Amino acid sequence: MRTRANLASGKLRLIADVVDTVILAVLLWVSFEVFAVPRWDGSYDLEGFAVAAFVLNAVYHCLIPAVSGRTPGKWLAGIKIIRTDFSDIGLGRATWRYAFMLLLGGVTLGIGSLIDAAWLLWDPDAQTLHDKAADTWVVEARDPRMDVHTSADPYSSANPEL
Repeated sequence: MRTRANLASGKLRLIADVVDTVILAVLLWVSFEVFAVPRWDGSYDLEGFAVAAFVLNAVYHCLIPAVSGRTPGKWLAGIKIIRTDFSDIGLGRATWRYAFMLLLGGVTLGIGSLIDAAWLLWDPDAQTLHDKAADTWVVEARDPRMDVHTSADPYSSANPEL
């Protein structure tokens, strides 16, 4: 029996990130069409769009993972975010995880974002730097009845509850 979760592979995390990027791009495009106000000179007043984009990103990267443990992309890839003590991520930790990723990329002009993403390739716990900062793992969670603490099969005859 394993003593830690089944960590998500870099491939599954990449799939989730691509899906999330596409979903967010579509949502941001729609919010631009709704909230960007055209001006007489052909430019746009972007104040409303900036607020909408901030709220959209906060909900997508902080609130949704805090409630469900996953973004829509992670849900489709069959993975979820948990704390390293196997508890739910929560709003504070989800917010810090996202803020750290943004700060790392912003302070280093994007280079930190590349290092952050690549970090899981050599990390023994398959964590990115923002996972380490937030004390989180991204784990496989395809079957919601699967206990992430063990690799036991929930459908086996040894599990009398099912």
